[in-house]
Amino acid sequence: MTKPLFIGKNRDMKNRLIIVENHMLIADELQILLTQSDNFTCDIAPDFEQMVELMAKENYDALIIDDIILKDADLSGYHNLAFPPAIVLADSDTEIDPIFQSYYLLEKPFRLNDLLDALDRMVTNVHWQFGPWYFHTNKNYLTINDRKTNLTEKESQILNYLCRAGGRTVKREKLLQDVWGYKSGIDTHTLETHIYRLRQKIEAGSQKPEYLLSDKQGYRLLHLKKTCAPEAINNNKIINAKINNKKSINLGAT
Repeated sequence: MTKPLFIGKNRDMKNRLIIVENHMLIADELQILLTQSDNFTCDIAPDFEQMVELMAKENYDALIIDDIILKDADLSGYHNLAFPPAIVLADSDTEIDPIFQSYYLLEKPFRLNDLLDALDRMVTNVHWQFGPWYFHTNKNYLTINDRKTNLTEKESQILNYLCRAGGRTVKREKLLQDVWGYKSGIDTHTLETHIYRLRQKIEAGSQKPEYLLSDKQGYRLLHLKKTCAPEAINNNKIINAKINNKKSINLGAT
């Protein structure tokens, strides 16, 4: 039995992953197993180039990529791209190109719980930056110049949702539904009140919002950057957890 995995403050906000694997049977199995946890949506790319094409269209929380893909790809033209944290399925002596600033090495073959552990550490320990502000997805506060600004639970959930949207507009109805559980069609000023209070904290009294914007469709955050917490991701860290779990995925054969 695999462990339950709940990521972020709101279980309805699923993490979006790319599985980069040229063996479609393996990719399909991983996709099925991960989506069964009800915490992920998973897209599949058979090679590095198609992974980059997907990244141009969606904001992803993490990559799961086979080291064979990396060995076969020409990475020279991609060093200016900002890649999400990556779990590299690899042999223990594999060297990872510095194109990935944050990654785990997960040795093949691995157990499903090993992968879930790595994902848990990776996507729950994320710092978002917009302007001078830093927001940790598991903390109810913002930091600026090492000073904390406290957030309420709902303010933290709203920021978490907007950060995960990657700068795209999130409709008011979607925020009300997923953060508060309101059904569509309910008329409430709850969200507007929370947005107003967030702006009081984020925009430093500015009459014209610079980071938390609104329009007829909804709300979005600008100038977003995503980084992993240093304690969560260490370059060249090898995850090889010995977990008593019979479910194993053998990616050792090529």
